[in-house]
Amino acid sequence: MIAWALNPLRRQGSVRLVLILLFLVAHAGVTVLVPNDAWLTLIASVWVLVLVAVARPDGAAPLMATLGQLTVWLVWVPRPERAADLLPAFAAALLLLMAHVCASALGVWPPATVVPNRARITWARDFGLLAAATAGVAGVGALVLSARLPGSTWLSLAALLALGVAAVQVWRHTA
Repeated sequence: MIAWALNPLRRQGSVRLVLILLFLVAHAGVTVLVPNDAWLTLIASVWVLVLVAVARPDGAAPLMATLGQLTVWLVWVPRPERAADLLPAFAAALLLLMAHVCASALGVWPPATVVPNRARITWARDFGLLAAATAGVAGVGALVLSARLPGSTWLSLAALLALGVAAVQVWRHTA
């Protein structure tokens, strides 16, 4: 299975190899940030999806791997109670963003394609803007948690997520 998943590495150029390695590192980072009491079986099944996503990045496997990682987080990572508790979630969000960007690039740039510098710069700029938006949402989330406002923390964080998604959508349609 692993040999089948990693076989495309032998035919790839350096940009593609870097994207594949970044994709794997991002998913590994998300897995490491999950508390140790998570079920090993579920994490292992997510990693099967990650390896399939490396082999076939233009299919549904990258989405399924990301959804698997999010499921593990929703089930095993405790709800943040303090502003500092958002740091692992923020790091995981950045890593999943990096995994998404790498999978998208791998799906768009076929094997043995020479990727123009302008395209790499555009993808890096877009990643930087989305990372900055993620940092902004995490910062506002940290302020909400530290203020100890009455009401539901989950509803506040859901509102922040909706705000972040809306900001990204506005940016996408105006860029």
